[in-house]
Amino acid sequence: MEHLKPRPLGTSRGPRHVEPRERVLVEWVASASPGDQIPEPWRWGHKPTWSVIMTLVDLGVIASPEPDTDMTALTREASAAARVWLQAHPADGGPGQASQ
Repeated sequence: MEHLKPRPLGTSRGPRHVEPRERVLVEWVASASPGDQIPEPWRWGHKPTWSVIMTLVDLGVIASPEPDTDMTALTREASAAARVWLQAHPADGGPGQASQ
C-alpha cells in the first residue's frame, strides 16, 4: 500500500518522476465536473480539495496559489492547467514527457 501514501510536498525541484497515481489525479482534475468525488488517497485528507491543489503545485501543473484565492476560480484554472500539462506530458513517454 506504499503507493497510496501521499508524497511529501515541496521536496523536489525541477522535473521528477510522476507516479502513476499522480498522473491519474491530473487526468481526473482535467475532466472532473462539479460534485465528482475526489480520488483516493486525496479524498481522505483533512482538506481534500486543498490536498489535490498542493499535489498539482508539487507536480508543476499550477503555481502555488495565494492563501485568499477563490477556490471556485482556482479549481477552474487547475482543470484547464491539467489539460495543458497532459498534452505536454503524454502517457506514452513521448517528447513532452520530461519526468518519466
